[in-house]
Amino acid sequence: MLLNSKRFLVVTTLVVPLLIAALGFWQIQRGEEYRDFVFEQRAALKAQLVEMSALPPPEFSAINTNIQFSADGNTYVGDLALEKMQEAIGGLDLVLAVADYRQVLPPIVLFGGLAAFGLGLTILLTAIVLSNVGRRSRRALLQGFLAVRRLLPGALVALVVVIALSTVSVVLFEVAPLLRLDNLGRGQAYVLAIGAGLGAIALVTAWQALARLRTISHLFETEPYVLIAQPIDRNAAPGLWQLVEDAARHLGAPVPDTIAVGVAEGLFVISSAVKLLPDNVVVEGNTLHVPLGHLVFMEPDEVMTVIGHELAHFAGEDTDYSQNFLPIYRSFSSSINAVAAAGRAQDGSLSFLASPALALGYFVADRFHYAVQHWSRVRELQADAKSATLTSADAAGRALLRHSAISGLINDIIQYLWATPGQAQNDVVQLLISAAAERGLDDPSGLLESSVAHPADSHPDNRKRLAAFQFAVSSERLATAAKLPRDPAGLFQYFADPYAISRTVTNGLTEASRQANQHHQETLQATARAVSDDAVELFENTTPIAILMFVIAIPMLAAAAWTALFGLPGFGSEAMILVIAFGVCGGIIFLFGLQALRRAKTPYLRLFPDRVEHINLDQPIYWGDLRDLSVVNQAGTMVTTFLLKRPALAPKRVGFGGRGRIILNAGAGAVTIRSVPPRHYRAAGYIDLITRYADAAAARSALAPTADQSA
Repeated sequence: MLLNSKRFLVVTTLVVPLLIAALGFWQIQRGEEYRDFVFEQRAALKAQLVEMSALPPPEFSAINTNIQFSADGNTYVGDLALEKMQEAIGGLDLVLAVADYRQVLPPIVLFGGLAAFGLGLTILLTAIVLSNVGRRSRRALLQGFLAVRRLLPGALVALVVVIALSTVSVVLFEVAPLLRLDNLGRGQAYVLAIGAGLGAIALVTAWQALARLRTISHLFETEPYVLIAQPIDRNAAPGLWQLVEDAARHLGAPVPDTIAVGVAEGLFVISSAVKLLPDNVVVEGNTLHVPLGHLVFMEPDEVMTVIGHELAHFAGEDTDYSQNFLPIYRSFSSSINAVAAAGRAQDGSLSFLASPALALGYFVADRFHYAVQHWSRVRELQADAKSATLTSADAAGRALLRHSAISGLINDIIQYLWATPGQAQNDVVQLLISAAAERGLDDPSGLLESSVAHPADSHPDNRKRLAAFQFAVSSERLATAAKLPRDPAGLFQYFADPYAISRTVTNGLTEASRQANQHHQETLQATARAVSDDAVELFENTTPIAILMFVIAIPMLAAAAWTALFGLPGFGSEAMILVIAFGVCGGIIFLFGLQALRRAKTPYLRLFPDRVEHINLDQPIYWGDLRDLSVVNQAGTMVTTFLLKRPALAPKRVGFGGRGRIILNAGAGAVTIRSVPPRHYRAAGYIDLITRYADAAAARSALAPTADQSA
């Protein structure tokens, strides 16, 4: 990605601002020279006027031919020359005023370039220094980037604004002399139009950046972490609570405020609000999540080691740091998205004015992420070392291998329960044991390069963690990790009634699945209802094109008719050539205008809930036959591509008007329709309309099996 390139970062944030500053310095010199030139020219003309006015009148003529003034390729004499000189002096007064105001612009360019350079250099150095310091101290990392989090949005927006103002100032400085010209040439008009366009883009980008700044929230309210689990008290899980309290006492860690037992996800701790599904109970403080599957398949010393590892994060304040890091990540993401939105055009392209700020935003976020990853790896290895003091390095190594061996089975069972909440038995423990007996556990050797998933931290890969334990991976140890537990009834050492716990956890998972499925069904129904049963007809917005063609064609036809009837003086028989040329060209253009007018009055695309019809396709395209859909705006042309599931379903092009507007790729089953945005729709509205119909069709297709089952 170009925005993540270090070379692009240096060029856009350091080199380009210095070039802008240098341009501003050069414009200061040019502005002064131009102002002096105009002033001297006006002074000379005033002196000439005084001199000419003092000339004595001629004795024998009413016009004083000694008074002469040349302007605009003409030479004026007498009183008319004096009038033209006064007009020229008045014009130079205006030019001098423009030159005076024009001198205000180069300092803005110079300041803008230096300010952009200063902002870019400051942000770059700050991110580098804080990242390096943060790798030595987590506290410094947190405090430093908390400050950056508050300042970065304003700094990025300020960078966009100063570059935009510099661009506007450069454009105004260069085009200002053209404004005094009475008759602009074609080239000068183009320069003026381009300058006006660049200035407008710069001002709009700056305004959007300032507007987006208000939407960036510096203080994010952390959303509760959503977890499908049940809170378990000491009466329901006396053995588990006792194990956790003993481990916490040994490690000097706080005892969790809540132990939540579930089946999904892994064993982890979190120090923020947690929403427990399906009851939507929010618990605060420190929460330890314990999945039943791990308790079923792990030996007691392996369970103690894993729980000790997680409690070591409490002792090292790792969870607090992780939760404090999350708002920083969100703030950086919000800042980058705001700048990108400010610089994004309707066709999706990114303005060059926003590129430096985006590159800086990505760089700061990357520096912070690298430092966080460093501490995450360090703290994981330290937590591993502490957990091994509860049992042994051998138990810690076996726990890692066992986790790798059971993860696949547990995930499969979770997916089964989630997909079939009404068909699954209500005891996940028995389901796990039966599935393990039938398919066995996975070979952990293939997962040595993977890492344990965690909601807030990243772990080193398992091979590095095993090496830190000095745990040699052998075929015997791999085979042991993949063996079924000796006593699946070992849950009694953790729970007073493990069967009741299993049923509660299973019912919680299936109820959460039912609620999620119900919400999904409601979303699908709303999406399916978002389109009307009646056809939506789209008309090409070609009326302006037709009018333009008529404006060109009618004078040509009129000229041909006039020449045919009355001839042209001095042309003779050659006039007939002009008649034919004007008549043929005008007629062709007129016919094209009629065709454009007809296209504007005839719907070219008709959207139905189940299909889309095009005037130049022999059969409709059914939404259900699509495997993919693409709608993009390419420089004002809407390019809609339908990819069909089977090439045989592709329609054929019919009619003369389809050539160039419809592209068929029979082998790939692709139908591409090119058009201008339809009448009454802008590009974004057209894209939203087509996407809405496709989504509605997909929603109806997804709802169809449910409707059949209900019937």
